[in-house]
Amino acid sequence: MHKRFKLFALLILILAIGITFFLALKMRYRPRRSEHPTNQSQPTGLDQNLNVSTSVIPIPPKLPSPNPEDLFEIKLLNPRPNHCWNLPKSGVDGDWLALLPCRDGKSELKLVHVTATGCNSPDDDARLEFQGIEKDQKPIILFRGLPDPKPRTLLTENEVHYAQSETAGFPQLISPIIGIFSSTQYTFTSEPIQGKYEPNYTRYRVIYHQGKIKQTLFENIEGCPDCDWAVLWCGDLDGDGFPDFLISHNPAYLSYEYRLYLSSMAKNGEAIGLGGFLDQTSD
Repeated sequence: MHKRFKLFALLILILAIGITFFLALKMRYRPRRSEHPTNQSQPTGLDQNLNVSTSVIPIPPKLPSPNPEDLFEIKLLNPRPNHCWNLPKSGVDGDWLALLPCRDGKSELKLVHVTATGCNSPDDDARLEFQGIEKDQKPIILFRGLPDPKPRTLLTENEVHYAQSETAGFPQLISPIIGIFSSTQYTFTSEPIQGKYEPNYTRYRVIYHQGKIKQTLFENIEGCPDCDWAVLWCGDLDGDGFPDFLISHNPAYLSYEYRLYLSSMAKNGEAIGLGGFLDQTSD
């Protein structure tokens, strides 16, 4: 009995010594916080190569409305652009076809090299230099991307038919513009549009007549006191024997548009179609 007690006490002592030795070794080789400072900033249980930002779906930016000028292959350039912000975003420097005024019933398309100067900021006054024409020749408009890009002489009308509002209000707008190009008779009329704004504002729609065709070219619904429009040029620009037109439009205060209508751009039920557009603003 006494021997069994001693043996049991010895086993207890050995077990206690073993546990104490194991705990001492564990405490000795436990890594200290100061030995691995970078572990504090790294998340556990994640792949370190995982980009957590990929789980966020980005909101697509709102796309701007297209510039009307970008909808047409034919580009227009005003020889008097005023400010640099009115220059085409596609660039100015290079070759253009200049439409020169009428002489003896004919106009001329002449190839010119254009250089824009003075544009250090959009607010600066733009200056265009022309090489290939005489200094006293003033282009009506310049083109890029015409269906027939060759310099040539154009059949046109001797007179430029201006059309603008006679008064600041409706219904007295303008008289019909009647002309004949080659053997084609055409007429422009302007109809007043009544609006809910200032009573002295000019509001109208411009209608083109050719044969049995009657088509609305554009409208000015909001109007302004000095809004007007004008037929700047009539001739055969695309070479199909039918009249084409360059029209200026002042739809709002200090806003100016140039509209190129070609017979070759006409859709079903039309006589002419919009082939080029240029929007200008001033101050």
